[in-house]
Amino acid sequence: MDPDPLISVIFMVTLSLFVVMTVAEIVLTLQSKSRLQNQAGEAEEERTLKSGVSAGDLGYLLFVAGLIRHLCIIGIVASLFYGRSANLSFASLFGLVVSLWLLSEIVQAAIKAFVWARSDALTTITIGTLRFFGIVLSPLFLLLNAVGKQIAGERFDLLSVSNFLTRDTLRSLLDAEEEEIRIPESEKRMITSILDLDDLVVREIMAPRIDMVALDVETELKAALDVIIAAGHSRIPVFEGSADRIIGVLYAKDLLTCFRDARVDVDIRNLVRPAYFVPMSKKVNALFAEMQKQRVHMAIIVDEYGGTAGLVTIEDLIEEIVGDIQDEFDLEEDILAELIGAQVYLLNSRLDIDALAELLDIDIEEDNADTVGGLIYVLAGHVPAQGETVEYNGWRFTILSVDGHRIEQIRAEQIAEEQLMPSSLAQESEKSVRENQDSALSFLISK
Repeated sequence: MDPDPLISVIFMVTLSLFVVMTVAEIVLTLQSKSRLQNQAGEAEEERTLKSGVSAGDLGYLLFVAGLIRHLCIIGIVASLFYGRSANLSFASLFGLVVSLWLLSEIVQAAIKAFVWARSDALTTITIGTLRFFGIVLSPLFLLLNAVGKQIAGERFDLLSVSNFLTRDTLRSLLDAEEEEIRIPESEKRMITSILDLDDLVVREIMAPRIDMVALDVETELKAALDVIIAAGHSRIPVFEGSADRIIGVLYAKDLLTCFRDARVDVDIRNLVRPAYFVPMSKKVNALFAEMQKQRVHMAIIVDEYGGTAGLVTIEDLIEEIVGDIQDEFDLEEDILAELIGAQVYLLNSRLDIDALAELLDIDIEEDNADTVGGLIYVLAGHVPAQGETVEYNGWRFTILSVDGHRIEQIRAEQIAEEQLMPSSLAQESEKSVRENQDSALSFLISK
């Protein structure tokens, strides 16, 4: 049976649109948001999605391209199956679908190779094309937006930038290594840190209890001033009895006011302000938002038993985004990792476990530790002593110094291949360590 001319036209149009939209998606993925804004012009950038299509909005353009491309796939499949579905067996139908999928992947790979070297020239064309389709489809978007508001309420907004500029879109731009994307490394790290806030919990960034500077509520004002001067902090937690009973926070400015007014006999209890408590499992991004909203600069972190686990300041949260912040009065912080020889590192026990994995180029699958010191405790299965050694993933960790039960410095050196244990022995050793840990945990629970 001869194909219907209209169906042939639909097939050719949808196939052509599919190719164009695939080109558009690849071009947009290769361009940074700022690059697109420069191409579109400053006047274009100021337009809103609701009054038209903002060609400078990468996420929205990708949404338009993706929507049209998927509609084209439906059109291509429908035109191919029109008038034939009744004569096709299941095997033929399955084979045709698989063939279409493979053809689609091959076409996209070929288009990507074509676009790779021509993204500059195609960017302006892509923006103009998607702007046109965005305007054509804007009545549909507005209709869907109105229906969504009726169902989900006024807060629903289909055309919100946040719906289109997703974390995955930003990550794909940051992960691209093509020369056309010239994002400075410092900006890449900052954006990546912001995206990673969703995955961080307070426990991973807090200053642990052992590092906290806190005051007993019975401390005299002069002694309290000496502690604040020595610590260099503007806010100090105040406890009653023990650090597990934080009753508030003492502000340095309140203390200085007392000395200015010659009220040196004031009870610290009358100066403390309410403390802000959060669980150690709280997400960092949620804590950041709450501290901004409530204008709080310090949060006391509590564990599952209600005891004090540590504290977090607004500066700690900002440092997760922009990196370490030090002013001219800050003491030089300890170096967390230093290369001291060929594949030999001097590590501070506070080094984050993710940073360790990146530094040593190894995979660390350990959920019970956040720092190198914690990892050593887990691997040893007991409180290790100075000079003790543990091995993990081809590296030997030697404890160089301890303070009480706290590990301070560790030497990490890569083990030569001839010194490595056979894989079967290594697995048996790791299994033994796990069994010892499980037995110890069961014993503690039973008690």
